[in-house]
Amino acid sequence: IRDSVYYNTLGKGSHIHDQFVDNPKNGEINTSYGVNVGYALNNKLKLRSGINKLNLSYDTANVIVYENVTNTPSSSPLRNIDFTPTSEGQNISVLSTNSLSVQQIDGFINDDLNAALSQRLSYFEVPLELEYAVVNKRFGFNIIGGFSTFILSDNEVVTEVDNRKTKIGEANNINNLSFSANAGIGIDYKFNKSIKFNLEPTFKYQINAYSDTSGDFRPYIIGVYTGISYKF
Repeated sequence: IRDSVYYNTLGKGSHIHDQFVDNPKNGEINTSYGVNVGYALNNKLKLRSGINKLNLSYDTANVIVYENVTNTPSSSPLRNIDFTPTSEGQNISVLSTNSLSVQQIDGFINDDLNAALSQRLSYFEVPLELEYAVVNKRFGFNIIGGFSTFILSDNEVVTEVDNRKTKIGEANNINNLSFSANAGIGIDYKFNKSIKFNLEPTFKYQINAYSDTSGDFRPYIIGVYTGISYKF
């Protein structure tokens, strides 16, 4: 299957730090791939599982990223990010523009106030779902429900300035193992008794993706899954 996935949050909050709760944020659309298998319990009900490689990203805008030097404004440490020191050995710091006064902003000479922080995650997803066939003809319509297990495979925080992306560290508040509750619908077209085309919009609410967040940060995933299935 080939997936287009969108990552965002139901509530207003931040997975990075308190100072970013009110910053503009947006999820991004990514593509992932996988293989699913199903076992027909009867002519209406199917048990499904498989494995997917899932890439997610979420941006926080209106930030300033700078190297710690004596003439920069102080900021509280971002407890949810482990920063990678620069090649010169200096530490990276990040501020929300909401935390600065006009005088402090004017004091930055080489900063770009349109910078963004992007949290980029990769998971191996193992779903376990039931599919119920409401209509089971050449055109099929199905209701899907279940849960997924997410195994973290990659985690990085990057800055985005003028389309340049630079890794500055990784998040330390992401659980290596997490789960989601899934609900969706499936539409399929049968070419013959064995081969059919599938289209499945699915909503996945992540239950314990983060160990510590600020505000009301409740992440979810919307996926539009397309693919060809073969019936043995």
